[in-house]
Amino acid sequence: MKMRPFLFHLRVVLIGGCLVLLLASCGSSSSTTSTAPKPTTAPKSTSTPLPTPSPGTILTTYTGHQDTVSAVAWSHNGKFIATGDKSKVIKIWDPQTGQESKTLTATDSVNSVALSPDDTQVAAGTQDNKVEIWDVASGTLLLTYTGHGAPVTVVAWSPDGKHFASGSDDGTVRIWDPTPPSDGSKTRNDETTGGEIDNDQIVSLAWAPDNTHYAMCPNNQYASDSSIDFRPAPVIVVELGELHPALEYKGHTAYALSVSWSPDGKYIASGSKDGTVQVWDPTSLAMKTKYTLQSPGAVQTVAWSPDSTRIAFTDQNGYVDLWNPDTTTIQYTFQHPSSALAWSPDGKSIASVEGQTVVVWHT
Repeated sequence: MKMRPFLFHLRVVLIGGCLVLLLASCGSSSSTTSTAPKPTTAPKSTSTPLPTPSPGTILTTYTGHQDTVSAVAWSHNGKFIATGDKSKVIKIWDPQTGQESKTLTATDSVNSVALSPDDTQVAAGTQDNKVEIWDVASGTLLLTYTGHGAPVTVVAWSPDGKHFASGSDDGTVRIWDPTPPSDGSKTRNDETTGGEIDNDQIVSLAWAPDNTHYAMCPNNQYASDSSIDFRPAPVIVVELGELHPALEYKGHTAYALSVSWSPDGKYIASGSKDGTVQVWDPTSLAMKTKYTLQSPGAVQTVAWSPDSTRIAFTDQNGYVDLWNPDTTTIQYTFQHPSSALAWSPDGKSIASVEGQTVVVWHT
């Protein structure tokens, strides 16, 4: 075995008048190493996730409008909200912070707004009979549709983005191509890809998720066999490309003010002046269920949740209700006299309109 050399240290000391040599070992010649401290374990995080807000918790209040807000739409990617008002203004803003990113100016009062499926464009139906389509990022006006003869009350892209539907007080729903003409013009008029449905004052419309049909609410009452016997106009389902109704739902005792097609395509919900929300099959017209307001008043707006499990509706009495049509129970009532509303794409929030203010709240 190989021995490691040792170092020795000589010391001379005087003992009893004599010099004495002392030999002392200084240990191994190899260098000594210090022992590294044991690593310490970082303490585990003590932070806890934020509690889920209770239903009705106000998350954001947007006050950027200076006139009555008439329409609201939430982007499909959840990142922004578009709102339009009676002073011709369209606002694009962040639903989490309320930070405004864009202000657009239409040619007249804005009655309705819609966002394209890819969220790159916003459309507005205006009081001067037009539909205007804008680029969200740049704020550039891309296209103006001038085919209506009265104020445009409702606008909606088909889910695949290939068609555009606009309803008007002129009694028509027009289906047209939302892309600018190939000749470079920024105007379309009577060019349609489907046709038009004549009726009085179209107040609401909704596309089927498969793009094949759309449903609409004409706001009128027409005479039956007797000139003094008035029946409410039905909710009409139209096949894309056809001029005449495919089906007519006549379950309401007064005309419907709003219609919404469930995202899973199974049902249509309609809200009416008769104070009911009715859920029915768009193929058989059979009513699945209905809810009747506890106090007299009209149901003004209905909207399915993104997962097709709940319906939010506003009423004339100043409430927004969340209703489960499967259990037929009201899950939450938000006291907010709202004229328009929109779901967030994750179904966790709703933006509802009151006067000049838009409130985003947890569902």
